[in-house]
Amino acid sequence: MKRPGGHDWLMTLIILTLTACGGRIYPVTSGFHAPGETFGLGHDINGRFIPSKPETVVIWAQNTHVEYHLAGALLRDGYTVVERARLQQIFAEQKMRLLHASDSEEDLLRVGRIAGATQVVFAEVHREPPVGPEAKSVTASIRGVSVETGHVRWSGTASVSSPGSLVIHDTQEGSLVELAMRRATCPVEIDFEWIEASDSDYVGGCRQRSRK
Repeated sequence: MKRPGGHDWLMTLIILTLTACGGRIYPVTSGFHAPGETFGLGHDINGRFIPSKPETVVIWAQNTHVEYHLAGALLRDGYTVVERARLQQIFAEQKMRLLHASDSEEDLLRVGRIAGATQVVFAEVHREPPVGPEAKSVTASIRGVSVETGHVRWSGTASVSSPGSLVIHDTQEGSLVELAMRRATCPVEIDFEWIEASDSDYVGGCRQRSRK
């Protein structure tokens, strides 16, 4: 497959073409979205599916680096992201504690409704081993939950692993989380397809199927 030109979105996808043991390591993704969650008739921009019906969302991530990266990605796609200061205000008004890893998703969904959001996006990154700059594997998980029903609308993962060791920085963790989101929200049931990054197409992503 021909490689797309220009500076593609997650290209340098960290270059999660991380180099280890003399070769490139590509992320492996999985994801799904609930039936009917096509996010409107969107379009493809360099492997990113841009929905025609962007929403207002709350981002809940385990660290600020991932949160800021996701906020930037969603804002670029046309979404409205509720600011952390607004969440703090609502938590104070509701006499709830604002924690980075809340024990109560129900509280977060309620706060999301008050803030005018349609969904809360939960993001996590797991490293093995969990501490230190180097890791054998890193897995990013993300899901979007409806503030009205509490149902998971979409969910995705992206992971990298190596028989040696990987060094993944905070900015790269954010990119890995974004990749998981792109995989989960790619509407493969219509005119799109998901292409994993590889030696033949090092960018990959969610792309419109070519019409022959």
